[in-house]
Amino acid sequence: MWQFGAQCYGTAQAANEAAAAAVSGTVQGGYAIAASAVTPTSITYEATDISTGAVLMRVVAVEPQPCGLMQRAEAMELAWGVAAVLLSVGAVTFIGRTVWHAVTSWGHQGDT
Repeated sequence: MWQFGAQCYGTAQAANEAAAAAVSGTVQGGYAIAASAVTPTSITYEATDISTGAVLMRVVAVEPQPCGLMQRAEAMELAWGVAAVLLSVGAVTFIGRTVWHAVTSWGHQGDT
């Protein structure tokens, strides 16, 4: 799995295609940028000068990063940990209140 932005892709080619699509159609420094070829290891960009129409081509070596996003199994593990903490806090609070109530009402059982 390979990542571009906040999404994972099954192949390096697909990740590089997403990266190329994100830049294609933009204008930077007076040049219109377009991706003309994408491979798993490179992207070929064409930069067209807006004022003269001259085209510059550049092949950029790209190695997309491995997917580092949280997967479903990791999210479930984290969720169970949070649930366990919340249940523990609830149990301690319940026990604390029960003990406090028992202690504070201990000497007042026969009062009317």
